[in-house]
Amino acid sequence: MNGFQLYKEYVARGERADRGTSDWSYGQVLVSAFYLVGITRLFDMLEQAETLGCRIRLVYSLQADSGVPAPCGIELIPTEQETILTSADHRSELAYWPNFMA
Repeated sequence: MNGFQLYKEYVARGERADRGTSDWSYGQVLVSAFYLVGITRLFDMLEQAETLGCRIRLVYSLQADSGVPAPCGIELIPTEQETILTSADHRSELAYWPNFMA
Protein backbone atom coordinates (compact mmCIF):
# COMPACT_ATOMS: atom_id res chain seq x y z
CA MET A 1 0.00 0.00 0.00
CA ASN A 2 1.12 3.56 -0.54
CA GLY A 3 1.26 6.19 2.22
CA PHE A 4 -2.17 7.61 1.48
CA GLN A 5 -3.79 4.17 1.62
CA LEU A 6 -1.98 3.37 4.86
CA TYR A 7 -3.10 6.67 6.37
CA LYS A 8 -6.73 6.02 5.43
CA GLU A 9 -6.55 2.45 6.79
CA TYR A 10 -5.06 3.39 10.17
CA VAL A 11 -7.28 6.44 10.68
CA ALA A 12 -10.39 4.40 9.77
CA ARG A 13 -9.34 1.70 12.27
CA GLY A 14 -8.88 4.39 14.90
CA GLU A 15 -12.34 5.81 14.23
CA ARG A 16 -13.92 2.36 14.65
CA ALA A 17 -11.93 1.49 17.78
CA ASP A 18 -12.90 2.20 21.36
CA ARG A 19 -11.30 5.24 22.95
CA GLY A 20 -8.04 4.37 24.70
CA THR A 21 -7.20 1.32 22.59
CA SER A 22 -3.95 1.14 20.64
CA ASP A 23 -5.82 1.48 17.31
CA TRP A 24 -7.60 4.60 18.57
CA SER A 25 -4.34 6.08 19.90
CA TYR A 26 -2.46 5.43 16.66
CA GLY A 27 -5.24 7.02 14.63
CA GLN A 28 -4.98 10.11 16.85
CA VAL A 29 -1.20 10.21 16.40
CA LEU A 30 -1.54 10.07 12.62
CA VAL A 31 -4.16 12.82 12.50
CA SER A 32 -1.93 15.04 14.66
CA ALA A 33 1.10 14.18 12.52
CA PHE A 34 -0.85 15.11 9.39
CA TYR A 35 -1.26 18.67 10.66
CA LEU A 36 2.23 18.83 12.15
CA VAL A 37 4.45 17.67 9.27
CA GLY A 38 2.18 17.59 6.22
CA ILE A 39 1.17 14.86 3.83
CA THR A 40 4.41 14.25 1.94
CA ARG A 41 6.56 13.58 5.00
CA LEU A 42 3.83 11.66 6.81
CA PHE A 43 2.97 9.42 3.86
CA ASP A 44 6.67 8.73 3.18
CA MET A 45 7.22 7.80 6.82
CA LEU A 46 4.12 5.59 6.84
CA GLU A 47 5.51 3.64 3.89
CA GLN A 48 8.87 3.37 5.64
CA ALA A 49 7.21 2.27 8.90
CA GLU A 50 5.24 -0.41 7.09
CA THR A 51 8.40 -1.73 5.43
CA LEU A 52 10.40 -1.77 8.67
CA GLY A 53 7.61 -3.01 10.95
CA CYS A 54 7.59 0.25 12.93
CA ARG A 55 5.05 2.81 14.07
CA ILE A 56 5.07 6.59 14.01
CA ARG A 57 5.00 8.60 17.20
CA LEU A 58 4.99 12.29 17.97
CA VAL A 59 8.12 13.90 19.36
CA TYR A 60 7.64 16.61 21.99
CA SER A 61 9.81 19.46 23.19
CA LEU A 62 9.43 21.66 26.23
CA GLN A 63 8.52 25.25 25.49
CA ALA A 64 10.67 27.46 27.69
CA ASP A 65 7.96 29.98 28.50
CA SER A 66 5.17 27.58 29.47
CA GLY A 67 6.90 24.35 30.48
CA VAL A 68 4.24 22.45 28.54
CA PRO A 69 5.50 19.89 26.02
CA ALA A 70 4.48 20.69 22.46
CA PRO A 71 4.66 18.35 19.46
CA CYS A 72 7.60 19.27 17.24
CA GLY A 73 7.95 16.33 14.85
CA ILE A 74 7.51 12.63 14.24
CA GLU A 75 9.78 9.60 14.41
CA LEU A 76 9.68 5.86 13.82
CA ILE A 77 9.75 3.44 16.73
CA PRO A 78 9.65 -0.36 16.80
CA THR A 79 6.09 -1.69 17.11
CA GLU A 80 6.95 -3.53 20.35
CA GLN A 81 8.11 -0.28 21.99
CA GLU A 82 4.93 1.53 20.92
CA THR A 83 2.80 -1.26 22.40
CA ILE A 84 4.62 -1.07 25.73
CA LEU A 85 4.28 2.72 25.90
CA THR A 86 0.58 2.84 25.08
CA SER A 87 -0.40 -0.12 27.23
CA ALA A 88 1.36 1.22 30.32
CA ASP A 89 -1.13 3.98 31.00
CA HIS A 90 -3.67 5.30 28.50
CA ARG A 91 -4.30 8.36 30.63
CA SER A 92 -0.71 9.55 30.57
CA GLU A 93 0.85 11.09 27.49
CA LEU A 94 4.10 11.42 29.45
CA ALA A 95 5.28 8.08 28.10
CA TYR A 96 5.72 9.74 24.72
CA TRP A 97 7.80 12.69 25.91
CA PRO A 98 11.50 12.12 25.35
CA ASN A 99 13.83 13.59 27.93
CA PHE A 100 15.50 16.50 26.15
CA MET A 101 16.97 17.81 29.39
CA ALA A 102 19.39 14.89 29.92
